[in-house]
Parts: sequence; structure tokens; C-alpha cells
Amino acid sequence: MMAKQTDDGRMGAVKGRVQALDPHTWKWIKIDAGTGKIIADKKTVGPYKGIRRVNNDVKKVQGI
Repeated sequence: MMAKQTDDGRMGAVKGRVQALDPHTWKWIKIDAGTGKIIADKKTVGPYKGIRRVNNDVKKVQGI
């Protein structure tokens, strides 16, 4: 579920998703918080906006 968008900006964080920095590619990846599956990786520099960050250990986040 996405955060509510208003004219004044985002109201709260995106729910059900987290992000972590992949140490192999040095790209930020978006992860489904419920299943631990990778949703996408960021093509541009910097983290995603409005998505909670977690520990950078991707394998721990994915449950591997």
C-alpha cells in the first residue's frame, strides 16, 4: 500500500516495503517486508524516498 499523497507532500512512509543497500552492486534495493522478496533495485544514486531503511545485510532481510 502506498503512502497518501497530498499537495503538501507525502503523509507517512510507504507501508509493507523496506530498503537496503546491496553490498555487491552498491545499489539500493526495495524489499517486500512481508515476504522478503526483492521488488526492484534503484537505477539512480541515493536511497528511495519514503521507504523505511533496514540493516544492510540483504541476506538477513531475505531470510537466506
